[in-house]
Amino acid sequence: MPSLEVSGVSKRYPGFELQPVSFSVEAGEVFAVLGLNGAGKSTLLRTIAGTVLPDAGTVGICGRNRRPGRADPRLSVVLDGGRSLYWKMSVAENIDYFGALKGASARSRRARRDEVLLRAGLADKGDSLVGTLSRGMQQRLVLAIAVMCEPRVLLLDEPTLGVDLVHERLILQAIETLRDRGCAVVLTSHQLDFIERLATRALVLEGGRSKEPQALGELRDLMGEQVLEVELEHTPSGALIAQLCAMGVSVDGRSLRADASTTSLYSVLDAVRPAAIVSCTVGRASLRNAMEHMAQKEAA
Repeated sequence: MPSLEVSGVSKRYPGFELQPVSFSVEAGEVFAVLGLNGAGKSTLLRTIAGTVLPDAGTVGICGRNRRPGRADPRLSVVLDGGRSLYWKMSVAENIDYFGALKGASARSRRARRDEVLLRAGLADKGDSLVGTLSRGMQQRLVLAIAVMCEPRVLLLDEPTLGVDLVHERLILQAIETLRDRGCAVVLTSHQLDFIERLATRALVLEGGRSKEPQALGELRDLMGEQVLEVELEHTPSGALIAQLCAMGVSVDGRSLRADASTTSLYSVLDAVRPAAIVSCTVGRASLRNAMEHMAQKEAA
């Protein structure tokens, strides 16, 4: 039985419609929802969370339908980062308050508080006001609160937005720990390397329309089986950029990229000769390649 089952969920706003979406997520799986800004990712997560009422469809948590507007201890949600915290309360008070909303007893909240603060790297911040914390610390606190009651399903909307590499690593480790304990995680992020490290499948939204969930490898293949990437020591001249573009090579500063199935490596090397080359690789397309391809299609 899937931990999360979304069936035909839709939502219409003036000027935007999230068309029916269906997917399921198993225990111990990290599932990504991908798309450009305005595609409907946050609307979908808020509908699953119950903070937005769907126009149609159902959400099942561990075999039981989700009841919108009611707290569900099996489900935790991280939306909007620090804006979901009380800034004039201390870190410990926020944890205690939100734990009580989840139905945890005072005794269990006290027992878990030190553990989740330590896991989030906030062990020395219990008495600090939330408003004095950095953006990264607030993000980690929101995640600590979300996992305190050992959720069966966790929804994460841009959990690494605005955080540095140290905080990102701690968030990554926390998600991996939850996954390994059998939690089903649904994640959105524009940091596609972060997605690739965690997720096995993804749903792509384009303008409120969804495609069938796919393995990440299938999404990468949208840009072709192999991708050619060359980095030059210096930015190429305008004449060389025009020549490369005519060959089907995209140029971004000193970086050149092309579909290796249609563009020969040797033809690119001949074109840039005698420019100094820093690196040259031919490999499988990345998730970023696939999403850039989707962005180019939408802009065309």
